[in-house]
Amino acid sequence: MVDRLVATLGEAFAGQDEWRAFPTPEAVATAGPQFLEKVVRLGYRSGYLWELAPAVAEGRRDLQALEDPSLPTKELRRALLGIKGVGSYAAATLLMILGRYEELAIDTEMRAFVAKKYFQGQRASEAQICAIYAPWGRWQYLAYWFDA
Repeated sequence: MVDRLVATLGEAFAGQDEWRAFPTPEAVATAGPQFLEKVVRLGYRSGYLWELAPAVAEGRRDLQALEDPSLPTKELRRALLGIKGVGSYAAATLLMILGRYEELAIDTEMRAFVAKKYFQGQRASEAQICAIYAPWGRWQYLAYWFDA
């Protein structure tokens, strides 16, 4: 999905036509929800992204404020969850991208890795997965990243 988004709406780099930048909020807003759904094939995510893009482009939503290192992680998580379409998994992933590693984004890939490495291929519960990385405290997502 990200590849299609960048390929269809990202601007080419000077002298490197095959390279594309991540699209600006203005480009996404201009594309419209049908383009995002049908061409980029974002499915149900189309409406969420299209609703967010003009809000950012018009200055009604300041995403750069989320990069403030003085913002407590719990408050940042709450702010991320306040963005329509961002759930627990996405919030944990975004926290990691923003340099906050205290929350795990548990998905099928993580479950499969933990099952294979720590549970002889048997499915692990979310609590079991969290217990493996809990000793790392605020660095647990980073510990998983190096573990995988």
